[in-house]
Amino acid sequence: DENPFNSRGRLTSKKRRKRNRNKAVLKRLLMEKNKTLAEQSSDLRERDIWLDQARNAIELLQKDWNTSKNTVVEMEEEKSKILHDLEESRKRGLEMEKNSSIHEELVAEHDNLLSQY
Repeated sequence: DENPFNSRGRLTSKKRRKRNRNKAVLKRLLMEKNKTLAEQSSDLRERDIWLDQARNAIELLQKDWNTSKNTVVEMEEEKSKILHDLEESRKRGLEMEKNSSIHEELVAEHDNLLSQY
């Protein structure tokens, strides 16, 4: 085993070169790792943005659905009301028709009585 230090207590040039090479390799590996982490971070940011947009779209669809659902309920209620009003109107029409025929009979009877006197 060779002593890594020279007589002045410093690393020998051979050891210094090896240390510097190792530092360069570590630095390059660290830079590659940082680049990979930055890309992953960018991918995560893009995914988060996409997820936010998807959430917003879902909320809008839910609001539209609820509005549509409420509109359908309101239309059903309006339809029921109209059908009820039509039925009431039909009943009044029948009543008026009945009263009209009674009125005609009474007028005819009145005319008949008048013609007798």
